[in-house]
Amino acid sequence: MWNNIESYQIRKNNTLGDIENSILEARRSANETYRNLQNKINTNTENVAMTAFLPSDVRLIVGSLVQFSDVKFSAGMGNMIVFKRTGKFICEKEGLYIISVTILTVTNAGEFYLYVNGSIFATSYKYQSNAWWSSSSIIISLELQVNDSVWIQTNGIQVRGGSYSHLTIVKLK
Repeated sequence: MWNNIESYQIRKNNTLGDIENSILEARRSANETYRNLQNKINTNTENVAMTAFLPSDVRLIVGSLVQFSDVKFSAGMGNMIVFKRTGKFICEKEGLYIISVTILTVTNAGEFYLYVNGSIFATSYKYQSNAWWSSSSIIISLELQVNDSVWIQTNGIQVRGGSYSHLTIVKLK
């Protein structure tokens, strides 16, 4: 009889140990699931936005990067110095972005390009037979990864600065 009680006690202890281990594993799994979900929520709610203007009128040669260095608003961007110096937006937070650029030019047959990672992604072309100032815009949505770069280049145009020519970049999610 003593062996039966001892055997029962061992089985009971083993069963309780298995139950405790199962509870601990369920807690670990729930905590990991919670952390992953919180990371996804944080990633989808990261604010990234910027609106920048060309500080003054400028004549750009073919291949010039447009440096929208007069940043009027920015949120969630750590590399503003690089952007102001080079004219290139370097993505720090992956996600879906809206990019909008408007350039006012007096140049007939004026053209500018939105580059992504060294390749033309979109082109805006303005043709006018008389020398009047007119604007041209590009508005796109784009999935960007960390370290992707975006910039604007021209085919050589006279650009009006101040509030006339501007770039806005917003992370949607």
